[in-house]
Amino acid sequence: MRRQVLADLAYGPEDWITESALFALATTAWVDPSARADVAELMGWRLLAAVEAQRERPVTILGSLATVTLATPGLNPDVAGLARDILTADDDVSEEQPAEPELPKKRRGIFRRR
Repeated sequence: MRRQVLADLAYGPEDWITESALFALATTAWVDPSARADVAELMGWRLLAAVEAQRERPVTILGSLATVTLATPGLNPDVAGLARDILTADDDVSEEQPAEPELPKKRRGIFRRR
């Protein structure tokens, strides 16, 4: 029953609740070996759903979803490869980010030190 509630939350909108539910499921898979196959399958399908959603709109938790997916025991090697590809793509994008603008030089005004 509890695992079903987490699974329902995992398929909600991509937000911190989804991340938390998936993390709890990954933890469950580590603690309860009998849950590993079900959790690994759910993680794979959820990752695929997020990748599909990314085609239509931004999925801000895609990187963390891939990370949690990789932490899941019993994961299908193809799903693990997809998660690694997502994380590699995130690394490439972050390297392309423009440098932060320079802050203006400090001015001395009424609060200057004497």
